[in-house]
Amino acid sequence: MSFISLHSILSQSEVNGPGERLVIWFQGCSKGCVGCFNPGTWKSSRNWLETPQRLAEYVISSNPGGLTLTGGDPLEQPTVLLEFLKELHKGVPESLRADFLPRGIICFTGYRLDELRGNALECVDYCDLLIDGRYVQELHYTNGLAGSSNQEFHFSSHSGRGEARIKREEILIDHSIEVHVDAEDASLIRVTGFPHVDRKFLKNLGLSIDDSSDRSDLGV
Repeated sequence: MSFISLHSILSQSEVNGPGERLVIWFQGCSKGCVGCFNPGTWKSSRNWLETPQRLAEYVISSNPGGLTLTGGDPLEQPTVLLEFLKELHKGVPESLRADFLPRGIICFTGYRLDELRGNALECVDYCDLLIDGRYVQELHYTNGLAGSSNQEFHFSSHSGRGEARIKREEILIDHSIEVHVDAEDASLIRVTGFPHVDRKFLKNLGLSIDDSSDRSDLGV
């Protein structure tokens, strides 16, 4: 049995792509980009393990407007990610198929498209939008759905996919963030989107950013 190593899941977000989206953070990234906001996702240790089948079932049952895959780097787990994407597409009931994920699938990766091979490249075929390239702190910008200006947007060319689901003008937006307060500990917050947050400042306010995995959405 194969497992995906996950960092966290957020069932509803409006700052990780257009519309209301379910966001999955994958655990593990070997690139270590300076200035990355999610260094807690770098370690490749088997963090929170989930089968591709169960993860797909959760997404289907949630029936979100859109799905965003980020991390970490989803494409550092290409074999199990491909299993998940295949399960996701074949598992949707016929009655839901026409309206499932109307805002598409977005995948962030630190690899460039021309670096991808094999299963990783096949994963891209299931996505409506791939945002590729390493984060470069000196090229940081705030005018689109990426962290730095070197990162590129690759839309699917399949009929009814890509820009039919995600308009180009929808990703050329000012950066914004969401702050989610932990349901059990109000001193823990999760900041998502494209933030620049001074953790020392938060500490002085008695707050800290929750970098741990969040399993509550899958009920485990």
